[in-house]
Amino acid sequence: MDSLPIKNKVAESGILTIDLEQWVPMPQIKELDMAELLEHGLLLRESYFKEQLAKIDWKNYEGSQVAMYCSTEAIVPQWSWMWLVRDAHVAGISAHMAHPKELYTRLFLEALSTKVAQEDAQLQKARVVVKGCGSGKVPTEAYAALVNLLAPKVKSLMYGEPCSTVPVLKNKA
Repeated sequence: MDSLPIKNKVAESGILTIDLEQWVPMPQIKELDMAELLEHGLLLRESYFKEQLAKIDWKNYEGSQVAMYCSTEAIVPQWSWMWLVRDAHVAGISAHMAHPKELYTRLFLEALSTKVAQEDAQLQKARVVVKGCGSGKVPTEAYAALVNLLAPKVKSLMYGEPCSTVPVLKNKA
């Protein structure tokens, strides 16, 4: 009895699989909590603040995006944020006013948009599956953004694994 070769129908289907954890570079973020520069984490006294600001070793932040935020309910005047960002800028650090999770999401979405633009030719009229079941590092907002970015380009968009998908979008023609 002749045995027929086993066909991998998924591989032959021409479906493009996007694993967002692999497809989009994960941003490297370090945190700088303004509360650490305040007296008792709550009170901004200018002289104390300047002393603490001068102690920051900006080398610890090199090569990273820095999320600057305040973890306490301190009343922080706008000028203090300006001084903090100014010092980061002078040190060549990319500083952002955001909680680390918000900054991570923002940077991820920017990288996703750039990646979709770079892959435009491959995505045109493609059948795309967005891989599920990752480590949870992909922000939920990325999935909604991906629909908006891919909807005008792809023939179909699915979620899951190529062998078992949930249809999300199907364009005519």
